[in-house]
Amino acid sequence: MQKLFLLCERNRRGITALFFIIFLFAGLAVYKDYGISCDETRDRYVGLFSFNYIFHGDRHLFKFIDRDYGVAFHLPMVIAEKALGLKDMRDVFFMRHLLTFLAFYSSVIIFYFLCKKIFNNWKYGLVGSLFLVLSPRIFADSFYNSKDLVFLSAFIGGIYTLVLLLDKKKFLYAVIHGIVSAIVINIRILGVLIPFFTVCAFLVDTAASKKSVSVKPRTLFSIISSYICICVVCTVLFWPWLWEDPLHRFIQAFANMSKFRWDGPVLYLGQYIPASKLPWHYMPVWMLVTTPLAYTFLFFIGLFNFGKNIISSLRHRCCELSIHQIIIIMWFFAPLCAIVLLRSIVYDGWRHLYFIYPAFLLTALAGIACVSQMPRGAFTRPGKIFRASVWCCIALNLISTLFFMTVSHPYQNVYFNVFAGHNGESIRDNFELDYWGLSYRQGLEYIAQSDTRREIKVFFLPWVGMYNLSILPEADRKRLVQVDDKNDADYFIGNFRGPDWRKEYPSEDKEVYSIEVSGIKILSVYKLK
Repeated sequence: MQKLFLLCERNRRGITALFFIIFLFAGLAVYKDYGISCDETRDRYVGLFSFNYIFHGDRHLFKFIDRDYGVAFHLPMVIAEKALGLKDMRDVFFMRHLLTFLAFYSSVIIFYFLCKKIFNNWKYGLVGSLFLVLSPRIFADSFYNSKDLVFLSAFIGGIYTLVLLLDKKKFLYAVIHGIVSAIVINIRILGVLIPFFTVCAFLVDTAASKKSVSVKPRTLFSIISSYICICVVCTVLFWPWLWEDPLHRFIQAFANMSKFRWDGPVLYLGQYIPASKLPWHYMPVWMLVTTPLAYTFLFFIGLFNFGKNIISSLRHRCCELSIHQIIIIMWFFAPLCAIVLLRSIVYDGWRHLYFIYPAFLLTALAGIACVSQMPRGAFTRPGKIFRASVWCCIALNLISTLFFMTVSHPYQNVYFNVFAGHNGESIRDNFELDYWGLSYRQGLEYIAQSDTRREIKVFFLPWVGMYNLSILPEADRKRLVQVDDKNDADYFIGNFRGPDWRKEYPSEDKEVYSIEVSGIKILSVYKLK
C-alpha cells in the first residue's frame, strides 16, 4: 500500500491530467444526447434581446418578461451563435449544450485547485473534483442548465479568486476578483453573496491576524475599496438592462429574485403545494434524497468537526476555525438562511441552490480529513477497521453512482438515493421527476422513427415538451405537428407532471413507448389514432 501511495505521489500530475482528459472526452462524446429543458428557449431570448439592444438599438428587451435576468453567459452564447452563422435550431442548441458543459468543465478544474489549496494536498483536489463529476444531477444539468449550473461554475471561480486575494492581498488579485464577482452577479443576482463573503472574510482575517499582518491597514482598505468599485462598475457594464437606470433596476432585479413571479403547484412529499408556501425543509430534503449517500455521510462528519471547532472557539475566546473553514460555512449556510428569511420562491427540486453544492463537498472533504487523521493510540485496531470500512463504503458508492450514470444516460437528472423511497411508484408520488421535460426528445424520436406518415399530430401534457421539437432533425420537425386538443392528436406524450395528470392521461392499453430510470417511469407515449 505504501508503494502504491509513493507511486501515485510521483505521478500526481499524470494522474490528474488523465482524470481531466477522460472527463473532457466523456463530455464531448455525450453532449448531443440531451433534450431541451423548458427554460433554454427563454434563456436564449434573454441573450438575443440583449444582443439586439446593444448592436441594433432594438428595445424589445425592455418589454420582455425576463428582462431582469443577467446575461453574462447568455449573451456570449448568442454572440457565438451569430459568429458561427448557426441558423438551424438543432445546431444552436447543440452549441449551447457544448458551451454549458465547457463552462462546468472549467469550473471542475478550478475546484481542483480550490480543494488543493484549502487542504494543501493534491489528492483532496482530485477527490473533490471526482465527487463533483460523479454527482448525477449536477452532471446531467451541466449540459443544458445554463442558469443554475453555470451559476455554480461561476461561483466556484468567485470563491477561488477570493481565496487567492486573501492569500496574496495585492491589487491585481482585487481586480481579478472584482471582474469575476461581477460575472457571477450577472449570471444570477444572488451572486451578491460573493462581495458579502469577501468583506466578511477580510474583516475576520484582519482581526485574526492583526498582530502578525504584513500589510498595512490603509493598504488593505485600498484593496477592498478597489475590489468593490471594480465589481460595481463591471456589474453594470456586463448587464445591458441596467445601463439606463443602474441602481433602480438592480434593486428591482433583487426584489424580483426574492419573490419570483411563479406560484405554480409543486409536488413535495405526496402533496401539491404552491411554490410560495413550500415548507422550510423543502431544500434540505431534496438535497438529502438526491445526493450520493457517501458524500452526505462525509458531510456530516466534516460538519461535526466544524461544530467542534466553533464550540472550542467560544470556550477559549479565540477563533479555532481557519478563514477557509469560515468561507465554506458561509458559502453553505448563508444562502439557505437567506431563502428562509426572505421566504424566496423555490421549486423544481433544489436546483436554485446548486451553487452551494461545492461547499457541501468541501465539508465532505473535511470529513475525509477527519477520518484520515483519527488518533492511532490505544484504539489502533478498531480505528483501522473503521477507516477501512469508510473507504470501502465510499468506493462502493462511487462505483454504484458511476454505474447509475452510465446505464441511465441521458437521464442522470432523475437520480434518487434510497432515502427517496424503495420503488418507482412511491418516488413518483412524492417528488417531481423530469420536471423540465428533457425526456420528450426521446419520445418524439420514437414517434418519428416508428410512424412513417407525412404529418403526425402530437399533443403534449404539459406543454413543455414542445421545445424538444427544435432539437430533432429538420425532416422530422416538418412531420411532427403540435396540436392543442388531444382529440385531434395521433399521439399523446406526458411526463407525469401536474396535480391532474392521472385524469388527463389515456388508458394504459394505448401506451406504445415509455422511459424508465431505476424502475421509475418518467415519460409515456400513447398512440391515439
